[in-house]
Amino acid sequence: MTRLQAKAMPVWCWAAIACLFAVAVLVLLQPIWDIDEFWHVKIGEIITTTRAIPRTDPFTWTRAGVPWTTHEWLSEVAFYLAFRCAGWNGVRAVGGAAVLLGLGLLVRLAWLRSRNAPAVLLIFALVLLLYIDRMRPRPHVLAFPCEIAFVALLFAPPDRRRILVASGLAVLWTNLHGGAVLAPVLAVAAALARRNRTAGVLAACTILAVACNPAGLGIYREALATRAVTQAANVPEWAPVWRYLQAPDGTLHNVVATFAPFAALAALVARAFLRPRLEAGAFAVALVAAVVSASAGRHVYLVFPAALLVLAGAPKSRAFAVSPGASRQPKRAIVMVVASLALGVCSYAYGVGALQGGLRNALTNARRPIRAGEFPERMADFLARAALGGRMWNSVDWGGYLIFRLWPGQQVFMDGRTTLFPPELHDLGHRAFAAGAAPSLVPAVEADFDRLGVTMIASKRPFFPEGIWDRRRWIAIYRDEQAEVFLRRGPGDEAALPRALRAAGLDPQLAQAERDLLAASGAAALRALARPSPSESDASALLRAGLLDVEFGRPEQGEPLLRRAEALGSREPALGYALAKCLFRLDRTPEAVALATGWAQRDRRLDRLAARLREVSGDR
Repeated sequence: MTRLQAKAMPVWCWAAIACLFAVAVLVLLQPIWDIDEFWHVKIGEIITTTRAIPRTDPFTWTRAGVPWTTHEWLSEVAFYLAFRCAGWNGVRAVGGAAVLLGLGLLVRLAWLRSRNAPAVLLIFALVLLLYIDRMRPRPHVLAFPCEIAFVALLFAPPDRRRILVASGLAVLWTNLHGGAVLAPVLAVAAALARRNRTAGVLAACTILAVACNPAGLGIYREALATRAVTQAANVPEWAPVWRYLQAPDGTLHNVVATFAPFAALAALVARAFLRPRLEAGAFAVALVAAVVSASAGRHVYLVFPAALLVLAGAPKSRAFAVSPGASRQPKRAIVMVVASLALGVCSYAYGVGALQGGLRNALTNARRPIRAGEFPERMADFLARAALGGRMWNSVDWGGYLIFRLWPGQQVFMDGRTTLFPPELHDLGHRAFAAGAAPSLVPAVEADFDRLGVTMIASKRPFFPEGIWDRRRWIAIYRDEQAEVFLRRGPGDEAALPRALRAAGLDPQLAQAERDLLAASGAAALRALARPSPSESDASALLRAGLLDVEFGRPEQGEPLLRRAEALGSREPALGYALAKCLFRLDRTPEAVALATGWAQRDRRLDRLAARLREVSGDR
């Protein structure tokens, strides 16, 4: 080792890396927002209490009894134990510790490989930026240190000790996360490049070690199926990296994530022709990892083996030697340091600025275990109290949260486990989600619900487009600014509706008193009509009676009452709204559009109603 080759990393490099670690900590402090973490914790609870791994799907009524294997059972148990000890803050702490451990291993590997402080700093800054949107408490973060350590073992020619350690890492990795199928791919690439028996033994041991999970050798088949299903369902994180450029936010992070794999591939190929020659096995591992990083956005951080090889071939610590005779070497070091700082600033801008709204918001929200307004906490409280059961359709983004809050008393329609559900269920979920803004989709969605026997809807607002809600089929039993719940009218609502009203804090007798309400309102309307000189209060009674008739499926009875209220000079905005809905339900959509447009000057809500009625009229 020359005098200029450092034995320890310089203080300035440690200071820069500490700043980048601080950015990582700020990102890890964000509240939980991932839709899948909740069902992972619930699976961990099931495994811990039953001492068995589920073999079929327990959570959804659409796939009840369908074979399903959780590869991440060890991560799920770890997350559940953390939750039981410290709640969601414990879950965040376990996930954050795993990420920081993986990043620390990366720094150690890069330093041992290159002894080049600017190279270590640049590699760390690049991986931090590419991994920053994966820093959420899910099973893949617990497997992150295993990935770093496994690649480090493959970088050197194997011996017996390395084979044992690599096999143990593969067993741990495969039970923490299904992404362990990448381990045999990298090991086989190294074996083919090295062409010796020891490398072949390592590849064979890795293949068998990854099969030491609940799915056995079937994990390889399921990995191929996962790739096919996620591509068909257009899951963004499984799309090739160039899809980042199509993202609407257009951040610098997306640009770097798009071009980093291709830059790594080009630099790696160019480095292969320079001296000293790269070791064949390490080159194969880096090449395959770079190709995988380009094929799916969730693996884009796997450019780090290529970055290690390329930058490890740069001059050693002589890059720091600022002397009259040094020309290109200091310039190269300065370029790497400046690039590292730029990537660090980009990481901060994306992870703290774009994802969390700035440093102040990041520090304020760090005290919240779950992101405010992200999940329907009050609706889940209501459904837990009501215990309605039945076949519930839910917004897919909320499936995991509702599983955590309501299972086993209530199964959901669908959640974030993309590979479990066939394409037709994905299509139905997309149609139903879009129905709130596209009235033309409502008949198809209701036909799907009839076919599947859906008895309850738990959705983001609005589920039904304004003015297109058929009260003869659905009754709203819960609503807040975020969510709403509808119950299907039918023979079963005599029991379910009182429970729902009681859960909402209302008198259950209101369910049985619905007919009395209509009858009393009708009687008040008759009295108003019988008076020789109707008053303003009589017009209000007519409006209320007509509105009830329209809402409960009798528009032909409600229209005369509403017209009479209009003739008496009522100018309440609700009258125009009720008349427009009444005419629509009588299949007189053009009249409804004209009336809503005319009344829009008094109530701006009628602008939206008129627009949607015009859309329906055009579709018809």
